[in-house]
Amino acid sequence: MSESRNVQLLKDYLDALQASDGETMASMLAPELQYWVSPGSAFSGTHDKAAILALLPSIFDAQAGPTKLTYREITAQDDRVSVVADGKMPLKSGGSYDQTYHWLFKFRDDKIVEILEYIDILAVWKAFGTPDQKAIAKAATESKTNAA
Repeated sequence: MSESRNVQLLKDYLDALQASDGETMASMLAPELQYWVSPGSAFSGTHDKAAILALLPSIFDAQAGPTKLTYREITAQDDRVSVVADGKMPLKSGGSYDQTYHWLFKFRDDKIVEILEYIDILAVWKAFGTPDQKAIAKAATESKTNAA
């Protein structure tokens, strides 16, 4: 499979994410999918396809509108595509979930077989954390703003 084909599949998958189209996302994931999220949040760890699909309705339900991704970098080599993107998801609870993602996708037979997701844990805590985590994230991000 060509690197350009994998880039197109990646964009199709992320388009479905932005459209809250779990059915299309599910169709693009291999049965043996392994999805890893960097440490520090309730979402962290390695998840299989069933666990990811079970999580999607909760994510989509938290949205006040569609997620918007802005791609910074997309790099493809062999069966892998790396993407750095900024995401903005308006929340029903108020505010938005603003995240910078670094994903590494691996493909086989036009399906996603592995995803590694590196995220800013403070952004997760700020939007979805416990009250203590939200306070820590707020203090940490305010100190960055005040120092600048």
